[in-house]
Amino acid sequence: AKVDDIITLKKEYDGVFVGIGALKPKTIGIPGENLKGVEHVIPFLESVNCHVRKTIGKNVAVVGAGFSALDAVRVARRLGSEAFIVYRRSAKEMPATPNEVEEAIAEGVKMMTLCNPTKIFGDENGNVIGLQLQRMELGEKDSTGRSAPRPIPNSEFYVECDMVIQAISQEVETETTTGITLNPNHTLTINDKYETNVKGIYACGDCTSGPKNIVHAVGDAHQAVISMDLYLKSLPTL
Repeated sequence: AKVDDIITLKKEYDGVFVGIGALKPKTIGIPGENLKGVEHVIPFLESVNCHVRKTIGKNVAVVGAGFSALDAVRVARRLGSEAFIVYRRSAKEMPATPNEVEEAIAEGVKMMTLCNPTKIFGDENGNVIGLQLQRMELGEKDSTGRSAPRPIPNSEFYVECDMVIQAISQEVETETTTGITLNPNHTLTINDKYETNVKGIYACGDCTSGPKNIVHAVGDAHQAVISMDLYLKSLPTL
């Protein structure tokens, strides 16, 4: 059944566990994102995996360098496209593992590092025809522990492509979480027992940590359900 409001749902149950993940696509936020041929990585991978994709660009740009970005660019390459990664930091800072990057390069994927997209160009029919990129340089380390990229003035250049896949992470859908305290990055705030600010509502996984892998989600879930079970056992019985 569809859940419109978690707080309302809690009124019907003694406890509620929230494991809604982080599936809302993040966009780059540049002109041209509404053009035909601009997609987000998760729907793209789903369409390929479910065998419903009928077409793919001949020259595919994947923006990002995490696990999903590497999956997407390698899939595009295997489907016959010229495919390349666009990443604003250097190869050293890529979230994907070095092995994955090396394997992608071995398959013919190109890595355009220290480049940041600033505009997507389209033709008169609204189809993607290219990307404007700006060269970047690395500065001091930021909160992630990686060197922060900064744009080099007057370094813009143009590359041709007919498809752009945005793979710069996802965030939590918060439409159903009204009343639950959120962190600045829109993840759900929890305590050390995985409980939210609302008594009896527990949460874990990507909706509390941001996008990670399934190992973290499963590990947290084991601890969260133990805490929730202890809470439910503490309630008075009829």
